[in-house]
Amino acid sequence: MKKAIITTWLIWPLLSLAAGAQTLTLEQCVSSAMANHPTSRKVPLIMQVEQVNRQLINQSSLPVVILNAQASWQSDVVNFTLDLPFPVTFPVIPKDQYKVTVDVQQMLYDGGVRQIRQSLNTQETTIKNYY
Repeated sequence: MKKAIITTWLIWPLLSLAAGAQTLTLEQCVSSAMANHPTSRKVPLIMQVEQVNRQLINQSSLPVVILNAQASWQSDVVNFTLDLPFPVTFPVIPKDQYKVTVDVQQMLYDGGVRQIRQSLNTQETTIKNYY
């Protein structure tokens, strides 16, 4: 009799907790797991990365202008001194040289690569959102 009373006394709190337990459906468990999954916090960042990649892909067809500049100074240059029977003057080569160039690049035809890159970018984002 004592064992029955002690067992009932120990089990009673557990039974009262079980009676008030909440039942969960499978859909609730899945939605809770998706909301609390570590990668769900990264979704806004993944979407921002996709947007930046989309902008970069769209800008790949714009012209690119590159400005190059170079300056150099030689410590010694070649001098021509020849003793000829007639007077000849050779120009003096300067020790410093400057060079500036402008390059313009424009893509004329990409063979559909830009559309494929956009599609690949969208698919990568979809995969990152689900896994």
